Amino acid sequence: MRRILVASLLLVWSGVPSMAAETELQQARALLSRPTPTGVIAGLKLDGFRFSRELEVGGGVRVMAIAGQFGGGLAAYGASGDLIASIATHEITWLQLFDLDEDGQSEVITEEVDGRGTDVLMKSFAVYGIRSKKIEKLWSGESYFRSVPYDRPNASEERLGFIRFFPSGGGYANARLIHVQRIEGHWRENVYEMRDGHLSRASASRRSSAGRPASIPRRN
Repeated sequence: MRRILVASLLLVWSGVPSMAAETELQQARALLSRPTPTGVIAGLKLDGFRFSRELEVGGGVRVMAIAGQFGGGLAAYGASGDLIASIATHEITWLQLFDLDEDGQSEVITEEVDGRGTDVLMKSFAVYGIRSKKIEKLWSGESYFRSVPYDRPNASEERLGFIRFFPSGGGYANARLIHVQRIEGHWRENVYEMRDGHLSRASASRRSSAGRPASIPRRN
């Protein structure tokens, strides 16, 4: 009788599906649903956590963007949910996707706070790409700078930066990133294209004191 009971239990047990282990992506989602100051995801600390965004960049790859009060980072996961790579960033304020090399996998574009303090604020744009099992910072450019010396308030300095993206076509063989800055009343424009996996300057700087560059639309 015991042999029959044991055999029956083994038969029932063998028919129960095993619980699959959580993937690293699932673990990250769980931690971000209830972030704590001591939490860590792919080596990125969650102290000062502000927000996170999960992005599908193409090819089954997903990127988790984490923004903290004084820092942040990006973590990339493959279609299986396994971690590919991560990279620390400064404090992320916003982000978007654009496929600069038009290979079906978008790059991640961020604006980040590089530094802040009494009477000073510095921000920059950054472009990140997933290359050979790692996340690379492919380009960065100034987004905003403001300084107001406390002892010389009339000597304040402010610089503004803008970026726009254009796909290939219309006479252009490659997609383009256009970075425009307003410095001391002048507009400076630089154009970049992806070449061999890296963003390279496609034209010389252009400065204009009359009007704004064509890449910055006028407001009606």
